Amino acid sequence: MSSPSPPGHDPGHPTLHPAAAGVLPLSWDWQQIVDLRAAERGGLAELARHLQDVAPASARLSDDPQTVERGLRRLRQHHGDGGRYGKLLLRCLGLPDTMLNWARQLGQYHSRASDLPLPMRHDLLQRWDCPPMSTSAAAIWIHIGLASIALQRRDLPQTRHRLDLARLFLKRAEPDARLEFELLAARIVSRPDPAAAAHHLDRAADILQAAPLPPSPQACYDARLLDQRAFLASQGWRSHPERLQHALDLYDAIDDSPDAPPFAAFRREHGRAWSLWRQGHTQDALIAAQKACSHAGDGGLIRFRLMSLVLQSHILPAGPLRAATRHRADLLSRSLDP
Repeated sequence: MSSPSPPGHDPGHPTLHPAAAGVLPLSWDWQQIVDLRAAERGGLAELARHLQDVAPASARLSDDPQTVERGLRRLRQHHGDGGRYGKLLLRCLGLPDTMLNWARQLGQYHSRASDLPLPMRHDLLQRWDCPPMSTSAAAIWIHIGLASIALQRRDLPQTRHRLDLARLFLKRAEPDARLEFELLAARIVSRPDPAAAAHHLDRAADILQAAPLPPSPQACYDARLLDQRAFLASQGWRSHPERLQHALDLYDAIDDSPDAPPFAAFRREHGRAWSLWRQGHTQDALIAAQKACSHAGDGGLIRFRLMSLVLQSHILPAGPLRAATRHRADLLSRSLDP
């Protein structure tokens, strides 16, 4: 929560929260939302007039800009759901981009925020699981993030509970949040119910086709979709080794251009390494795993770099190099989740 305004501070000329400069906040409050929105419009009075312009007639907002401005000033001191003005501000204007981007980073599987130590990421998300964030459409990112943490902790009841909460926001969610939901839902049921997982993946593919994203996030979600399809395709490979080739073909379809984002490049080579290893192509698998490790490092994706080191330690023959690689992986694991 932000500290009280200093004497003489005019909320019509707000002091921006450090998050506006890229510092991750511990939580948000209504003062920060109002201040960010007022800064976008050029002051609180201008925000009040803009809200009058965009509010629906059913809101019965006062025609007097000063009345609306006083309502926004009161909202800055509100600590609950925001009341009438808080709900109207979120309904008409949504969250400021600064807040939405942070929520997305904390909930997105392939973001660098996934490298935060698990307890730290969990505590941050818990701090954000309250108004005003929890009453906005962006709450879906908080629930998805907490669901993914519960899944990492193998707490399936909590994972499903958080996904059920996320589902309540699906109709208002942006396309990448709906993609995140479908991909996580598919992961949960991949082993017990491959058909249900495939259904979730088909829905994710439909979302990608209907609302293409900017190139980098598009490539990351394409890579994740193909990766999860490859996982389904490879199930039962010990009895049906030909399924490994199907998985490898899916991994080969991931973007391998020089402009591919590091996560997508990592996902391609990591999947290829696993498929080639299981096919018995040890040397090719090791080369692919080393490439995956390099791509993860390029993107600053330490948790995925750890995954590639663990895979390399399985591919390598017993000996000093294998032991050293495993030791590197253990050290990295302890640094991520001390």
